[in-house]
Amino acid sequence: MDQSKKQSIETPFGDNRVAVAAAVSAQAKVKDISNQDSPTSSPKDHKFGLLLIAVIALAALVGGYMLFTGPLSTYTRAFVQNTPSATHSYVFADPLTIKADGQEISTVSLFVADEQSRPLAGKRVTLQTSSGTLDRANGLTDQSGQISFKLTLLEPDTAQISFLVEGEPFAKQITVQGE
Repeated sequence: MDQSKKQSIETPFGDNRVAVAAAVSAQAKVKDISNQDSPTSSPKDHKFGLLLIAVIALAALVGGYMLFTGPLSTYTRAFVQNTPSATHSYVFADPLTIKADGQEISTVSLFVADEQSRPLAGKRVTLQTSSGTLDRANGLTDQSGQISFKLTLLEPDTAQISFLVEGEPFAKQITVQGE
């Protein structure tokens, strides 16, 4: 190998003369090998090799297309399922017993969460009651997944309260007793 090809380069990482010498030496060896005529290789062999690489690349492309034909959100972790879960949601009424005078109020709150117990904001909740009067029939959950309604009763009765979340029956119920 020609000594003029050996160089030393000082880098911020220290002296790498050995690495440069090895790289230049390897490059020279590759040139020597590629310039030799091999009795076993021919231009036909090189074309076959390129064709084989092209076929493998095409198979990988077609296989990838066949496996991943759905929307990208199906294959990424960034997609968040915003399906309400009754198992991870909570309902409260405070107080559970009120005077049936049309004046005393029970605040009924629903906390809507998904399967990972993450609060779900912006979900439409409709409240249904078997007895009493509500301050409103529906509304949207806030950032903490909470929505509250106010219930009053005019006669001694038990108000069975159920919910619809996004128009679907929700498997959470509560009762408020009127005295």
